Amino acid sequence: MKFIPALKQTGIVCLLAMTIASCQKEISSESAGILPTGCQLTKITYYDSSGVSTDTAGLVYTNNKITRVNFSDYYINLVYTNNRVTRINYFDHSNIVYDFYDSIRYTSAGKIESLIFYSTSGGSLVPSGGYVLTYNGDGTPSKMIEKSGTGGVLEDSYEYAYAYTTQNISKMTITELTIPISFPLNYTFDNNANYFSKLPAEFIFADNILFGISSVQFGLWSPFMFSKNNIASMEGVPVTYEKDSKGNLTEVKMGGVRMTSYSYTCQ
Repeated sequence: MKFIPALKQTGIVCLLAMTIASCQKEISSESAGILPTGCQLTKITYYDSSGVSTDTAGLVYTNNKITRVNFSDYYINLVYTNNRVTRINYFDHSNIVYDFYDSIRYTSAGKIESLIFYSTSGGSLVPSGGYVLTYNGDGTPSKMIEKSGTGGVLEDSYEYAYAYTTQNISKMTITELTIPISFPLNYTFDNNANYFSKLPAEFIFADNILFGISSVQFGLWSPFMFSKNNIASMEGVPVTYEKDSKGNLTEVKMGGVRMTSYSYTCQ
């Protein structure tokens, strides 16, 4: 979240090291909150590297669309324009709005083009970071640029370039553009349809901590959202998934350590 936007500038390499050591419509085809299983995703739980719960996200729906997500210390509101999320507002639990928000733009094909977060401190509207996506001819993301800046001037800080095998990201090359220095991350994948694609389309905005595009960690975890099938390993570390009897995704583990769990209300 944007309380500590410096994490977007400095945290990616350290985050990767800790992870390995401790172990839109283009994203989802579900246009409403009710999944084909007859269930609705209502809660996400996040865990640290020892498997201890660190936060939860309670999803609130209006007309089967996610409109609010309650975290432990704050909540977000998703604002829609023509059935697409175009803005994310942040509030404390006293309903006081924080002095920043996320703005989302789309391509003419309806794919996410950018998410930029703005500061409104002091009455001025100042961009301070975000992500910009470009796409291949087949509609898959080709690369993502992470931006950061001060004083309203955004600069490219990281590039995430995706290499595909049968519409699955098999390698992501992360380049720190200010040095520059690059390092690759290699992935394998299974044969099952991406479990995240079966969640509501707004999931990519509602998950503000890990897999969502408004998360400070999104650059690292974006292949989980962009691949046709499911990531089975990341740099040799196995990734496993649990489902309930209805086929709903209930848990993601990396290196045997639980990362997230998902709860549902079913009809």
